Amino acid sequence: MVPVALAPSAAPAPSAAPAAAGPMAQGVLMPKAGITVEECVITEWHKKKGDPINVGDILFTYETDKASFECESTAAGELLEIFYEDGDELFTYSTMVMGQELLDYELKSAPIVLQECLQNKVDLRVTIVGERVFPVSITTEGAGIEGDWRRLEKERLRYTPVIIPDKVTEQLLALMRLLRLEFGGIDLAIVDDTYYFIEVNPTGEWGWLTSAAHLPIDSAIVDALVEEG
Repeated sequence: MVPVALAPSAAPAPSAAPAAAGPMAQGVLMPKAGITVEECVITEWHKKKGDPINVGDILFTYETDKASFECESTAAGELLEIFYEDGDELFTYSTMVMGQELLDYELKSAPIVLQECLQNKVDLRVTIVGERVFPVSITTEGAGIEGDWRRLEKERLRYTPVIIPDKVTEQLLALMRLLRLEFGGIDLAIVDDTYYFIEVNPTGEWGWLTSAAHLPIDSAIVDALVEEG
């Protein structure tokens, strides 16, 4: 059986909801950009188990380190289950599963994103500030990483500045414009010279890259803020 990557659906983007509302919404926009296709706290549920749901209903309020936001339902139906209550915090990594495991899971009760697992890949993190692009490869002991690279100890990871094709750069910048983002941490994977989009995080971490990869991301952010002001 072919393994697939099992990942949680992300919370809507603080600065560009609903356009950048996580991998599912981002996937809809990928063809427009020409691209081959984290963490929050629920502060209040506005619906309870068994309630009828209409499109546009506010399901819950969630909070990031930046601000609070409301999550609207994009489908009509019934709220079957609430797995996490007010104040609960959840973060989970992508997990590789086999076909039989998928048959055993109660997938209808949990929002997830399923993707075919990319074998022999090299992960890229591309930090974008305005029109400036800072790509790095993420490896361990000179090789790509099977599964989610975030599972490895940080000491084993190597971040190396790389050059990506102009076409890919243009596609990523087009995506950022579609999502109305001035900043984003984009995850890509390369397999046999093909670039695969994973996700864009509007609040992606970048601080460690200024020291681990010696990238002037901090200066780029300062420049962007000064220009905006």
